[in-house]
Amino acid sequence: MMSLVGLIDDYTRDGRVLIEIMTDGAVPTALQRHRATFGTLADTYKAINAPLGTLGMKTLQNTTAAIQGNDATYIGYFAQLKALTGQRNTIAGHMIQMMEASEFGGIPFNDIAANVHVTLGQNLLASVP
Repeated sequence: MMSLVGLIDDYTRDGRVLIEIMTDGAVPTALQRHRATFGTLADTYKAINAPLGTLGMKTLQNTTAAIQGNDATYIGYFAQLKALTGQRNTIAGHMIQMMEASEFGGIPFNDIAANVHVTLGQNLLASVP
């Protein structure tokens, strides 16, 4: 909504501009030629960062299995989960910075950097059984 009316705030957002449903004239200038790549980046961000996204659901299933196992299984999985969370936070942090900069800051969207982060996110998802 903020993007549509051209308002700027000073707080951290937990979301993104839904350019998929916006008319061409309403899409921020920095994103007008990058809809497809931005959409892929946004989808990957959601998959690794949303509580009910792909990563969240995989880790929930694996955590449940670890809890049902013995103490050693749970402790081992907890260490893996901690490392995974750190990786996710780094990747997702870069993704949201890139999206917000183009959505609200007028910073040109970088397709190459976006594709690198999409690959990192997909590799992270693939690393979780």
